[in-house]
Amino acid sequence: MLPLLRWLDAFYLEIEKAGLSNYFVYDEINYFQSCKSQIVLNINRYLKGDKHALKKKPNHSNLKKSIIENFKNVFKYIIRPSINKSDIIFWANEITHYKQQAPLITHLDSLGLGFVFATENASVIKNIKSDGSKVIDLRFFVPSSQKSYLELEFIKDIINDISVLNMPELPFENSKILKDIIINTIIINVEYIHRYAIFADLIYSNTNAKLFVLGNSHTLSGSTIGQYAKKNDIKLINIMHGNLTTEINKYSIFDKYIVYGSQSKDYLSKLGIADTSIEVLGAPYLDEIKNKKPKIDNRIKTRLLLREDKKYILILLSGPGESISLKHHLKIIKNLKKLSFDFPNIQFVVKLHRKDNIGYYNNNENHKLIIADKIDENLLPSSIFEWFNGCSAIITGASTSGNEALIFGLPVITIDFNNELNDIAFIKSKVTNHVKNYHNLKKEVGDALLNNSLP
Repeated sequence: MLPLLRWLDAFYLEIEKAGLSNYFVYDEINYFQSCKSQIVLNINRYLKGDKHALKKKPNHSNLKKSIIENFKNVFKYIIRPSINKSDIIFWANEITHYKQQAPLITHLDSLGLGFVFATENASVIKNIKSDGSKVIDLRFFVPSSQKSYLELEFIKDIINDISVLNMPELPFENSKILKDIIINTIIINVEYIHRYAIFADLIYSNTNAKLFVLGNSHTLSGSTIGQYAKKNDIKLINIMHGNLTTEINKYSIFDKYIVYGSQSKDYLSKLGIADTSIEVLGAPYLDEIKNKKPKIDNRIKTRLLLREDKKYILILLSGPGESISLKHHLKIIKNLKKLSFDFPNIQFVVKLHRKDNIGYYNNNENHKLIIADKIDENLLPSSIFEWFNGCSAIITGASTSGNEALIFGLPVITIDFNNELNDIAFIKSKVTNHVKNYHNLKKEVGDALLNNSLP
């Protein structure tokens, strides 16, 4: 196990030994448990040079403002839609979750099983409705803010009073930073966790569902829904999406974990997850892949002002996080900017990941990169496969989209200047054009362009 996970587990064990764990529990939801994976991510981000991991501003504090922004018409909140009985609830918190879940509904009607999707994500709602499926729009049911269900000041005292275990593998100057990150992560997300506890109770009370299907059960929302399911004897399925390259999957809550292949199953087994709880069922979403089209998607071309008479390379980075340090991420961006000048007639398009930040690209350095900002997501295709049309090559780090591009028949160039991606399965398998310096990056891009002519 990673030193950081061992440290956090040992830290929480000290809280339990002191008989203080109940202060992190409200209505049978353990808020420390809900935050575990986010605490690991935030500490890891700090270790990799991202000082934003110490931020103190809540992500989800101004719910009233969020409601007004999402709906504009407050009257819609007065007349809430009814929630009907359903056997299965698909929690589609992200578009990636929905893409994995959608193929599973094909035969449910013929089996006499009722199902519905549940989400507050506007982009996901749009996709579900477009596909003709039923969705519970959770934005209608956002609870009012409360401050009384956790004694946050006492929680701060509890965490600050715990003796931090010595672990030389973690290069922290002092224990206060570790504790501040834990405290801030809980405080920042307490309202968000409470919201999903309310959502889970609302859905179960109105549908009497027997099964919850999640895209991720170790995230803030996923862990909260998972805890609720366990306390109410609701069966819980977790569906793999992306690469299983993080040990925080150890914090997942499920009865069954559906994975793509045996390699993923072996990885989860190494984390101590029982083989009987893991099912290898392939990747059904890949059945929906359409044949590659030679032309760039019109929405991309129009919004980003791309030209058909110039080649287009798609850059898919996941931003700094557990795998890539901020320093490394900025180094990659710097080299991509240089690349855009060395290939002046090529359209290099950066599709921003939700973890990435446009500010990393738009500093004082000149570049010719074309940025597809997250604010434009409703005007651009939601399916990554639409982005592959008319594309000459993919440049990435360890994004799952690299795997998908390979299936699509595109050359994939993976970048790792600082040796941070050595354990990524599809890189270890040597199916990508892997580069560790700018000279090789430039060569691989040149080769890809040479072998890919314009339509």
